[in-house]
Amino acid sequence: MSLKIDEIAKIISEIKNPIKGGKVQKIYQPSEYSLTLEIWTGNKNILLYISIEPHLSRIHLITEKYPNPPEPYPFCMFLRKHLTGARIDEISRIQDDRVIIIRLSKNVVADVNVENKKYNLIAELTGRIGNIILTDGDMKILMTALKQETKEREMKAGGIYMPPSSSLSPSHLPLEKEQTGGFLNEDDTPFNVEVEKRYRTIEIERLRNEVTTGIRQKIKKLERKLEALDSDLKKVEKYKEDNIKGELLKANFNLIKKGMEIITLKDYYQQSEDSLLTVELDPSLSPSQNIEKCFKRHKKYIRGREEILKHIEVTKKEIAQLHRKIDETMRHGSEILRSAQNDKRRTHNEKSKGARNDKKRQSARQSQDKSSPMSFESIDGLTILVGKNNKQNDELTFKIAKGNDIWLHVRDFPGSHVVIQTGKRKDVPRETLLDAASLAICFSKLKSTSRGNIVYTFKKYVKKPKWAEAGKVIISQDKNIFVTIDPKRIDRLFKNNSHEI
Repeated sequence: MSLKIDEIAKIISEIKNPIKGGKVQKIYQPSEYSLTLEIWTGNKNILLYISIEPHLSRIHLITEKYPNPPEPYPFCMFLRKHLTGARIDEISRIQDDRVIIIRLSKNVVADVNVENKKYNLIAELTGRIGNIILTDGDMKILMTALKQETKEREMKAGGIYMPPSSSLSPSHLPLEKEQTGGFLNEDDTPFNVEVEKRYRTIEIERLRNEVTTGIRQKIKKLERKLEALDSDLKKVEKYKEDNIKGELLKANFNLIKKGMEIITLKDYYQQSEDSLLTVELDPSLSPSQNIEKCFKRHKKYIRGREEILKHIEVTKKEIAQLHRKIDETMRHGSEILRSAQNDKRRTHNEKSKGARNDKKRQSARQSQDKSSPMSFESIDGLTILVGKNNKQNDELTFKIAKGNDIWLHVRDFPGSHVVIQTGKRKDVPRETLLDAASLAICFSKLKSTSRGNIVYTFKKYVKKPKWAEAGKVIISQDKNIFVTIDPKRIDRLFKNNSHEI
C-alpha cells in the first residue's frame, strides 16, 4: 500500500522547512529498495526514510531506524562518499507526479580551492518502476539504486536524468511552489507521525508473516514425519503377539509338521477356555525354525517399537515448540524488527568467523563424499567394504551392496556398515566372516574394548525407514556372532590395505 500523490504532497509540506538547511550526518540503506538519511537540523538529528518498494513506496520521517544489512550496499557507499556533510537546500515534488527531488550542496576542497558541488537526490515513488537516483547539479546521473532501464528511458551513469512521466528537460520540471513550515516537533508533523505508525504496523505484520510462514513449513514437514512414524508403528504392531505364538507353538510342538502353512491352537493366555489362536507357518521351515522365527519377530517388534516411539515423542515436542514460537511471534510487536536486526548481525558475525575455514571444510566434505568405502581383502580372497561416515554407510548399503552380500554391524553401538561382497558364492567361509566382524569392531565405539556382538544378515533384509537419518536401518532375519579381535588377524587385513584405524 504505497502513499497516494496527495499524501506525498502532505508529507513534503510538513517536512520542507524543518529539514531545509540541515546537514546529512549519516546514510543507511536497509534494503536495495530503501534509504535512510540522518539529518542534523541544528538542535537535533532527524531521520528521513525513503522506500521505493513496489507496494510500499513512500517518504516520511521516522523515529526508529529500520534494520540494516551487515555490509552496506554499493549505492549506500557511493552516497556516503558524496553526500555526507552535504546541506539540504530544498525538497520538492514534481507537480502531479510521485517524484521527489532533494537538492543538496557541499563544499569540497580541491588542492587549495574550495568548490561548492551541487547534487540532486531523486526518489521515484512510482511502484514497479521506482528508483532512487543521485545526479550532479546539471542532472547528470551519477548512480542509481536499481537498474531500471527501458527502451524509452536510459538510466546509465553519465546520462541526463529524465523523469519517468515527463518529456520536459530537467531545467523545466514543474516543481511545487515552496511553502512555509514551522519548527520540527511532533505537533508540526502530525501526518508524518501517522504515516510512520501505519507503515511500522505493516512492516511488523509482514515480518510476522515471514517468520510464521517459515515455522509453519517446518511444522508441516514434522507432521509428515509423524505420519510416517505412525505408519511404521502400525507395521511393527503386527508382531506384537509373536512371543505368545512362539510359546503356544512350543507347547504344541508335537502337533507341528514341516510343510504346514497354518495351525489353530488353544490360547492359554486368554481367560476364556474356548479361545483359539491361528498361527501362520512357513512351510519351508522346520517346527523349531518356525518357533525361532516367531521369537525373532517379537524381538524386532520390541526394538522397532521403542525406537519409533522415541522419535514420535521427539517430533511431537519439536512441533509443540514451533507452535509456541508462532504464539510468541504473534504477541510481540516492534521487538520483531529489533530481533530481525540482531539476527542479521549475528548471522553476519557467524559467517565472518567461519569464512576462513569454509573452503577447507567444504573441500574436505566433498573429498569425503566423493571417496569410496574402505576396501579390504579377506583371507579367502573376498572383498570386504567398510563405510567411513553415515552418508557413506547409506551409499554402501543401499547403492553398492547387492541383495545376497553379507551385511554386518556391531549390535547396539554406533559403528560403520560392513559388507562382504559374495559375488556368485552361495556361502561365506567362516574366516571371512570373522575378518569382517573384526573390522566392524575396529570401526565402531567398541574399538577400545576389542570385543563385542556383531549382527549380520543378507543385505536384502536391511531396510531404511522413511523417517530415519543417514546410517539408520532396520534389519530382519539376522544372526549374531561374538568376536574378540585377534591382533594377527587385524595386522594381516591392514598389511595389504592402505588404511589406518
